[in-house]
Amino acid sequence: MAEKATGVISQVMGPVVDVRFEEGKMPPINNALTMKKGDKTLTVEVAQHIGDNTARCIAMASTDGLQRDAVQWGNHVRKINFGGDGVEAESRYDLADGYSVDQQIVKKPNILQTNWYSYDSYQNHYTIFRDQLDMAFQGPEEFMRFVTGVTTEVSNKLEQYREEFARMTLLNLIGAQINLGNVRHLLTEFATEYSIMTTGQNPVPDPTAVLPTYTEQFVKWLFAELRTLSDRFEERSLLYQANITGHDIYRHTPKDRQRLYIYSPFLAKVDAQVFASVYNPQYLQMGDRELVSYWQSISTPDTISVTPSQINTTTGAYAQGNAVANKKILGILMDYEAAGVTQVHEWSAATPFNPAGGYTNVFYHMDMRGWNDCTEKCVVLCLD
Repeated sequence: MAEKATGVISQVMGPVVDVRFEEGKMPPINNALTMKKGDKTLTVEVAQHIGDNTARCIAMASTDGLQRDAVQWGNHVRKINFGGDGVEAESRYDLADGYSVDQQIVKKPNILQTNWYSYDSYQNHYTIFRDQLDMAFQGPEEFMRFVTGVTTEVSNKLEQYREEFARMTLLNLIGAQINLGNVRHLLTEFATEYSIMTTGQNPVPDPTAVLPTYTEQFVKWLFAELRTLSDRFEERSLLYQANITGHDIYRHTPKDRQRLYIYSPFLAKVDAQVFASVYNPQYLQMGDRELVSYWQSISTPDTISVTPSQINTTTGAYAQGNAVANKKILGILMDYEAAGVTQVHEWSAATPFNPAGGYTNVFYHMDMRGWNDCTEKCVVLCLD
């Protein structure tokens, strides 16, 4: 078999990872590399060869926290929510002569299902021609390099498909929460609190004046707000979640069940400007924190355009919501159960040899399943 190339990480800049290889063992552009990250495996994609036998890679872990195994998926499918209805009035103290307490009054549990599910199937295949194999390769080593290249490309496509499905599952949740009002407009809030106003006869808070003039003050304020928001997630309440009429589902999210996805280019700019004076990594230790290099399109990395499926707070059913576009997304703080994806039915098989065409086809199949639960704690953070 062809020898696997092993590189050494030379630099990490947010989601950008530079890896140096031995001479002649550079991986091709768009190939996936794997590396250990604690007890997890991190996948990065080779984006550029920058010289000195170094590959510049982009981390593909922006939605790794959404991955669930089959058992976790099954548990979530069977998840039952219990709505609260307050405390009953004490009846025994109102008794009078000739009356009794009816002990047979029926009170059914207030139960409902609050998940939205998605499903998508992946198929890909490649063709191997017998005559081409005989003519193209000089020996078994060259043939194995070819096979390794084909299987690596298949692996890359599968990984990209998983990432895109997980990314769209997260985008649906972000769009739904914006429509439901679980969103913080950070620059506007900061401008309002510190009276940064427009000029003229009727001044109003001016979010466009916050950056870059007040960058350091804003970053300090932002980290304080994130810590406060994380603390409030731990309190059992109806805040920061969709609430269905007649079904009050009180929720709380401990720190170890919180997930923070945050836009890494913003942190990179802050790192260059003000981290030395205001930043401590512990400020963002809220359960699992994952950096996102772009939300939907790498050409417009901080914006999204999505028409989400979202819960109807009157009926509890899911339906298409309003389109959400051109939102500058900084991040999303969410409960572990607010969104997730899992892969199933992954298999491959080769067809019998086709004697007329002189070839064999190899097919790859995989199904992806995802969910959103808008009644779990979740807040979208927008830089507007």
